Amino acid sequence: MEGMMGERRVTTGWTRVRWTAAMREAFLDTLARECNVTLAAEAAGVRKESAYLLRRKEPAFRDAWQEALALGYQALETRMLARAINPASEPDLDEMLGFRLLTRHGNALNGKVPRTGVLPRAATREETDAAILKKIEMLERARAKGLA
Repeated sequence: MEGMMGERRVTTGWTRVRWTAAMREAFLDTLARECNVTLAAEAAGVRKESAYLLRRKEPAFRDAWQEALALGYQALETRMLARAINPASEPDLDEMLGFRLLTRHGNALNGKVPRTGVLPRAATREETDAAILKKIEMLERARAKGLA
């Protein structure tokens, strides 16, 4: 049963978390190394929801979070470059995933992707059909005018 935002009654096994300096350090260090909130929360001994709540409530933690992610992406970029130069140097690196993550991060920094991490939704069949029909209609008009 839920209580105030960020806490649950002990009957569910959840309690309100009081973040210590050591917990924050473990979270931010892991986030910088892994770029993974779930792993960072585990390292701090908390649920990821607790980390997101703290990020919403404390601007200093939100800034430290962003700095940790920036460091993590720099480390990933360094690993990707090392792999490009010498493939044997990073044998466990998933190049395609690394490239997608770096591209998404760069787009987010340039305002091209929502910072929330929400992925674009897939269009419905009706939406794609309507878009295709609209394009066909445009081509037919251009052809009738002798432009296509």
